[in-house]
This record gives sequence, C-alpha cells and structure tokens, in this order.
Amino acid sequence: CKRYVAGYNRGVQVGPAPEWLQKALESVGQRSINNVVDATNYVMFNLGQPLHAFDAGQLIEKDGVYSIKVRKAKSGERMVALDEKGYTLADSMLVIADTRADSVIGIAGVKGGAPAGISQETSDIIIESASFEGVSVRKTAAALKLRTDASSRFEQVISPELAAYGMRAAADLILELAGGELVGFVDEYPVTQEKM
Repeated sequence: CKRYVAGYNRGVQVGPAPEWLQKALESVGQRSINNVVDATNYVMFNLGQPLHAFDAGQLIEKDGVYSIKVRKAKSGERMVALDEKGYTLADSMLVIADTRADSVIGIAGVKGGAPAGISQETSDIIIESASFEGVSVRKTAAALKLRTDASSRFEQVISPELAAYGMRAAADLILELAGGELVGFVDEYPVTQEKM
C-alpha cells in the first residue's frame, strides 16, 4: 500500500441518492445503493480513484479515536463481503482491518466487508482513498474469483497522487449529499512519488 488516506465524517444522513446521481451511475451499468456509496462510486468512475466508505459505528473506538490498518491476512482468515458471500483469505492477501478488534473489514483494493458496510442506521463514516499495488490486487482478485470495478482500476497501476484528489472529491460530494461534519483526514504516504 503506497498511500492510505482516511477521512472522518460525523453525522451523515444515509438515504437515497438524488436522481441525477442515480442516472449517472445507471448510464455506466452501476446500480444505485445510497447517497454515500453512490458518491464514492461516482468519484471512482469520474476520476479513476477507487474509494470505500466504512460505518465507523461498527468499529471499536478508544477515547474518540478509530484505528484502521493495512496488513496481510492470516492464513484461513474469513470475511463476509458486501456481496454477502464469505471469502477465505490467504496470507499473501492484503486486508483492511479494525486495529483494535483485529478484524477484517475489507479486502484491499477488491471489496469491502459486510461488518462495516454503510446502512440506513449509519451516522459516522470513514472514507478510504488508497493506492494498492496492482500486482497484489490482481493476484488476490484472481485467487478469490472476485473481480470488481476497484480491482480492475488498481490492476492498471494508478498514481498514489490520485488518492488525495479522490478523497477530496468524495468528501465534498458526501457533505453535499449526506451532510454531516468533516472532522479531518489522515494521510499515510511513506515514500512520496517523484514528479516526472
């Protein structure tokens, strides 16, 4: 994971996406889910940066702070994805985990997990905009027979610089469509990409 940007938005109102957004997504073969998820998908189709939103209320917080980490899966570890199918993971696969529970909430660059999925009851969200290595994502998606719009984009090797643009666009659109208060961002970018 070359870069991981997380944004925290408190007090969102999850509901149907506006008609213009539903039509825009339908025009590219994507079904509407809700205003938050649709916003992340719209930005992905618009900019090319995959994004994901987690329900912060399903994660463990300590002193008002959430902690997410990118780590290798444990051999045989399982996750139920947003498609409601269970996947058994190998230790060669990257996952997103709730640090405090050490539980998998997403398969990096491929699919989000059901335990932290956005629902009508969601009020606080964590938005993910990351840069995962294309080869790793391709191998994971192939091994799990789970190719997604996100995985196909990461397989093309996108610049880690795009993660910041994707985050800003998604955060702004979610504020517009679902309200809430944008509390802040964390940007882990250990080795900045050199400009050409």
